[in-house]
Amino acid sequence: MALIVNFNIAPASKLVAIVALFVLAFGCTTAQARPSLEMRQRAQVITRCTAPGTAALTFDDGPYQYMYDITATLRRNNATATFFFNGDNYGCIYDPENVRRVKHAFDQGHQVASHTWSHADLTTLSGDRVSSEMQRLDQAIERITGAVPAFIRPPYGNYNDRVLQIAAGRKQSIVLWDLDSGDSVGAAVSTQKKRYTQVVKRRPSTILALNHEVHSSSA
Repeated sequence: MALIVNFNIAPASKLVAIVALFVLAFGCTTAQARPSLEMRQRAQVITRCTAPGTAALTFDDGPYQYMYDITATLRRNNATATFFFNGDNYGCIYDPENVRRVKHAFDQGHQVASHTWSHADLTTLSGDRVSSEMQRLDQAIERITGAVPAFIRPPYGNYNDRVLQIAAGRKQSIVLWDLDSGDSVGAAVSTQKKRYTQVVKRRPSTILALNHEVHSSSA
């Protein structure tokens, strides 16, 4: 399947429609039951899509008010994305409107995944606190959608052996990225578009793009 790129974007769509087809090469499966927390294996770390000719668009830090704008643009482009949710970052995930946003993403066919409960740097926490950060968010998503996340993106992309071991015990894989849009540091839409253009010009086999649901420039 060829990677299709479209840079003729309507202003309201901004960057969400830069890539017209985003296939989640790391899958849409979820764990069937909550596993015990074994501490022996290390989780797989995914830094790029696995199937040639595919790309993945991901959004961190939600749920937030731009959810519906993002999903509407994705729907117009027949695309899906992965939303890495927090439990208590830009508002509590159990707030009624945030519950609706999470359920909306899931019901629209997007993948819902973990960005931990409070967006803490997991490498600075004890094992018990790392487990709590993961467990509380997974529990929230399961309560809202009925699905347990199969993937986790550690805040700031930071992880260590303890994080890998605990994630493995939860049967989860770590997902990073190989393209950062720059929205989280205030990059203008034109600058973000340029980053995508530069990467596409290199004709990479795959793209795993990092965006943030909480910034209007990505909505």
